[in-house]
Amino acid sequence: MKVLAGILLIVVIALYAPPCAEASVPSSSPLSSLELELGDEAANEIFWYRVDTSSPRMVLLSFVRVMRIYQQSVQKTGYTWTNAEQTKNLSAQIDKLFDLRTVPEDFRNHVAMEGAVHIREILARVVLPKLKLIPDEDEMAARIAIGKAPIYRVPGTPIEIGLSDTGRYQFRPSTLAQARSLYGEVKHLPYAPKQQYVNGLYQSYFFYSGPLLPHELMLALPNWFYSEFYEQTVWQWCFVALAVLSLVLLRVLRSAISKHTSESSLLVRRTFELFNPLSGLILAYFLEVFLRDHVFLTGDVLQSAVFVTRALTLFYLVVGIINLGNLSSELILSTERYTGSTMNQQLVRLAGRLLSLAFAVVVVIEGMQRIGFSLATLVAGAGVGGLAIALAAQNTFKNIISGIELSLDKPFVEGQRIKVDDMDGIVEDVGLRSTRLRTLTGHQITIPNEVAANAKVENVGRRPYIRRTFHITVTYDTSPAKVARAVELIQQILALPDNFDQQNDHQHPNVPINQPDLPPRVFFNEFNADSLNIAVNYWYHPPEYWDYSAHAQWVNMQIMERFAAEKIEFAFPTQTLYLAGDNERPLDIGMTERHAPTAREKAVRPVRATPISDEMAPDGKTMAEVEQAISDSNQVEVDEEQEPDSKRKIDDEDN
Repeated sequence: MKVLAGILLIVVIALYAPPCAEASVPSSSPLSSLELELGDEAANEIFWYRVDTSSPRMVLLSFVRVMRIYQQSVQKTGYTWTNAEQTKNLSAQIDKLFDLRTVPEDFRNHVAMEGAVHIREILARVVLPKLKLIPDEDEMAARIAIGKAPIYRVPGTPIEIGLSDTGRYQFRPSTLAQARSLYGEVKHLPYAPKQQYVNGLYQSYFFYSGPLLPHELMLALPNWFYSEFYEQTVWQWCFVALAVLSLVLLRVLRSAISKHTSESSLLVRRTFELFNPLSGLILAYFLEVFLRDHVFLTGDVLQSAVFVTRALTLFYLVVGIINLGNLSSELILSTERYTGSTMNQQLVRLAGRLLSLAFAVVVVIEGMQRIGFSLATLVAGAGVGGLAIALAAQNTFKNIISGIELSLDKPFVEGQRIKVDDMDGIVEDVGLRSTRLRTLTGHQITIPNEVAANAKVENVGRRPYIRRTFHITVTYDTSPAKVARAVELIQQILALPDNFDQQNDHQHPNVPINQPDLPPRVFFNEFNADSLNIAVNYWYHPPEYWDYSAHAQWVNMQIMERFAAEKIEFAFPTQTLYLAGDNERPLDIGMTERHAPTAREKAVRPVRATPISDEMAPDGKTMAEVEQAISDSNQVEVDEEQEPDSKRKIDDEDN
C-alpha cells in the first residue's frame, strides 16, 4: 500500500508540476530558424528593446524580433494603459528601421507601423533565409569597396534593405511605398512553416481599439461592426462621424456665446474672441489623439483625418495669434499711460496686427511643412505667388503702406472730425487698407489710405477754439451816436461783468470767449451798399460745438433785446427809387433842402411821347427813327446871352 501510495504521489506530481525552466519558448509560438539563431529569450522578458541597423543581417533580425514582441504585447489584452509605454518604445524602435525622409514628420510613425505590419505579414508567407546567408557589416563594406550598391534584397520578395544617408541600413522608401500593395497580393497565401504565430498581427494593429475604448467592450460588439469598409471597420467609421458632429456642436456653442457678448465692452469681446480659437485648438488636438491612438484609424483615412485636424489646428492657431495680438493691444491701451490719449493708440493697434501677422506666417509655413509640404516648395511657391500677388494687389499694398504712414504721421486719429476733399465726418477707424468716416448725416464713408495720405486733410477736431465772425447791419438813417451806442452794446454783451471773479465764478456764459490772448472784437468797419456794417469776432473755448451753438443763441437774443430797447433798427437789403419831378416822392435824402427846378433842368426834361408803331411812321421811316426825331426836336438849347449866368447858377446848384 505504501508503495502504491508513493507511485500515485509521483504520478500526481508529474501531472501537475510546472514546465521545466529550460523551455525557453512556449510551444504555442514556435520560432523560425532565423529567430532561433538570434537567441531564445522569451519575448515578454524584453521590455526596452533596441534595434541594430549596422547591417542588413541585424536589420532583419531586429525587425523580426521587435515585431514578435509588439504582437505578443497587444494581441491578448489589446492596447491598454499598462502596456502603453512598452508599445510606444517598440513603435519608436520600428521607426528606426525605415528610411522615412520622404514622409512628412507628423505621419512617420504611422506610416512606419503600417509598413512594418504589412512587411511582417509578407515575410511570414516566405521561408526566411539562414542567418549566415544575410550579409553582415563586413560583407556590405566589401561590396561597397568593389563598386556594388549597398542594397540587400530578401530572396523571393521585392523587399530591399539599403544604406541611407544617415549611415544606417534601413528598409528603403520604395519598399515602404509598395508594402500595402504587396500584402494585398500575398494575403491569400498560407503562412510558411513555423510562421503561423504571426497570424493575428494584422487584426491586432488595424482592428483593435486604444486604451480609452476597453478591449472587452469592443470585443462584445456584433460581428457586423467589424465589417471592413475602405480599410476601416464600421465601428471606426462611427467614431469618425461622432468627431464631425462634435465640430458642429462646438460651432453652435460659439455662436450662442457670441450673441450674449455682442453688447459687451471692446475688451470683453476681444477676450471672448480668444475662446473661439482656443476651444477649436483643444477639440482638434483631442480629435487627432482620439482617432489616432484610440480609434486607431489607419492608411489613407488616418492621413486624411490627421491632415484635417492639423489644418484645423493651424487655422485656429493663426486666428488665436491674431486675436491675441488684438487683445494685447487693447490691454496696453487700457493702461493709464494711454487712457484719454490718442497719440499712439492706432500705432499700437497697427504694431500688434503686424506682429501677429508676421508670427502667423511663420506658424503657417512651419505647420504646412509638418503636414507634408516641402519647405523648398513653400519658398518657391511663396516667391512666385508673392510676385503675382504684388502685381495684382499693388493698390492694396499702397494702401497698407499709406496706412503705416498715417499711423506714424498721425494727421488725424479716431474720434476726430476731418474734411477730406468734399467729405466731412468723424474718423471711426484707421485700418491697414482704409479709413472709415461717419458723416454728419450718419452715413459711413470708406476712404482708401492712399487717398487720405495724399489729400489735403482739414482736421476740424484739432482746432483749439471755434471762431465766430458775423456782421450787424443798421440802416443809413442811423445817427453816428446810435452807431457808437450799438458798438458799445455789443461789447457789453460779450464782456464779463466788472465784478466778475475769474477764479471762483465759472458759470457766466462769456467765460469761454474771454481769453487773455483772444478777447472779443467789435468794430464799425464798413459802409455797405444798403447798410452800415458792424463786424463782430470772438473765439469760443473749448471747441465744443453744441455749447458754442447755445452761447451763440444767447448772444443773438441779447443783441435783439438791447437794440430794441435803444430803438436801433437792423438794416436789410432794400432799394428805394426816386423819380425826378415826382411831387409825391421828392428826391430828398435829408441832407439838403428841396428847391424848384432850374431852367436847365426844365430845358433838358424830356417830353413823354406817345408810342407809335411802324405803320404810323411817315415816309417809310421806322418807329425808332421817328422816336429819335421827336426826342431831338424837344431838346431846347440855352440862349447864348444868358449862358454864363445860368451856367454858374446850375453849377452852384449841382455843388
